[in-house]
Amino acid sequence: GHSLQNIQAELHRMGIKSPSGKDKWTRDVIDKTINNKKYLAHIITFEKFVEASIEKEARCRYIRS
Repeated sequence: GHSLQNIQAELHRMGIKSPSGKDKWTRDVIDKTINNKKYLAHIITFEKFVEASIEKEARCRYIRS
């Protein structure tokens, strides 16, 4: 996958404004959008979501209980 910084640069290059209408997206807004299940189906397939979730969990430094 791409880093939030790479996604941010691509959105800017494509001229896609942020939800608030700004020319530049913040990495926080990109992260929240990607992780919002409401928009997820329009971004990636369910299979890719599960794959990414497993990888994200494996990379997490904190033990979740």
